[in-house]
Amino acid sequence: MVGAVRDYCGLGVLTGVDLGVGTYDVETDSGLLSSVFGLATLIPGLAIGVRRLHDIDRSGWWILLWLISWLIIPLVVLVFWAVKKSDEDENKYRPVRQPVGYMDSDPSFASL
Repeated sequence: MVGAVRDYCGLGVLTGVDLGVGTYDVETDSGLLSSVFGLATLIPGLAIGVRRLHDIDRSGWWILLWLISWLIIPLVVLVFWAVKKSDEDENKYRPVRQPVGYMDSDPSFASL
């Protein structure tokens, strides 16, 4: 099961390289390159999750539900929040977003 998930996520290539180089450990089911990749993407992944939670007016601390995602209810809650439409109005984490061409209609930006 773990190998299938790894192959689906694209880490199968890194695992194959780890096997070829000899840095893959069968007992721990991990390799050097795949571990480095996992650590390198951990912080950006958490940042994206926190930003998504802020888009729906939730605290970023809710991302810690991922630690107990082996329980089914926290996983369902996180997936529901991930697919929920963002708030259109201002919330406590971000101001109202401006339309794409808002600088065109303001004459003070004409000299830029």
